[in-house]
Amino acid sequence: AASQEFEQWVQETTSARLDKGSFFGGGGWNIKPAALLSLLDKGHSTVMWVDSDIVVTSDLEQIWAKATNGNLVVTEEPWMMQKIRGDTRTRRWNLPVKRDLKCSINSGVVIVHAHHRPLLERWRDLMEGEQYTTAQAMPFNDRPIHMKSDQDVLTALICSHSEDELPVMILKSGRHIIQ
Repeated sequence: AASQEFEQWVQETTSARLDKGSFFGGGGWNIKPAALLSLLDKGHSTVMWVDSDIVVTSDLEQIWAKATNGNLVVTEEPWMMQKIRGDTRTRRWNLPVKRDLKCSINSGVVIVHAHHRPLLERWRDLMEGEQYTTAQAMPFNDRPIHMKSDQDVLTALICSHSEDELPVMILKSGRHIIQ
């Protein structure tokens, strides 16, 4: 439910459009892949998710331009889970490790294209699975490292694809965004 002020802002800008449709159930961070898929289903070729606690500190048009090459765009995890590498999460999901990231992924900003649909579907399916939903019912600190949140699943999936299979642009905290 967007506020009237936000709806007015969207109406006055040419670079945004408000979709008030209910295209996913539930709430919280686990809705990201379903929401992105829903917007792709509506015919959008490129879709951007931005968490409400993100401040963009660089030229968003330049970021968007880099995304138009077909790159998946995500942000780096700046602190909390940074010490646990992506390959750990990938192995714990029993996925092949094809990439070693120098940082963990944060899903505060995600830009996807229509050709990312299989990745989004796999992301959604893993988070809808019994193993993940059971872990989500646990206190955060008791959850396995690969199931703390949606971004741990996304990190595992990205690391299970080579750079050739899945080009990724990682926005840097402080340089591109502040979270």
